[in-house]
Amino acid sequence: MRSKLFSMTVLVGSLLACGGSSSSSDSSLCSDLQSALDGFSTKAAPCGAQFTSPITGATCNSHLPNCNAADKAALESFATCMKNVPTCSTATVQAWGTQVQSCLSDLQPVSSACGGQ
Repeated sequence: MRSKLFSMTVLVGSLLACGGSSSSSDSSLCSDLQSALDGFSTKAAPCGAQFTSPITGATCNSHLPNCNAADKAALESFATCMKNVPTCSTATVQAWGTQVQSCLSDLQPVSSACGGQ
C-alpha cells in the first residue's frame, strides 16, 4: 500500500512539472485536484498510510498550461475518481488499494508535455 501511495505522489507531482501561465478553467481543475488529494490524505490515514499532496494551487496553476485538452480531461477524471475513493479501513484495505490503483490508471493517457510518463 505504501508503495502505491509513493507512486501516486511521484506521478502526480511529475505531471505538473513544467511551467506556463494559467486560465480560469486551469484554476478550477487545479482546485479540483488539490481538493481530491487533500481529501485522500484523510481517507488513507485509518489504514496507517501517510500521504501529503504534492500539489498546491500556485504550483498547479503555473504548470497546467502545458497540458492539452486530453491531458486535462484525464486529470479531471483522476480528481473525480480520487474524490470517490472511500475512507480506508483495515477490513477493506485490499479493495481500497485496488480502487486507488484504478484512479491512477486515469493518468496513463497524460502526455509527456504535461508530465506524463
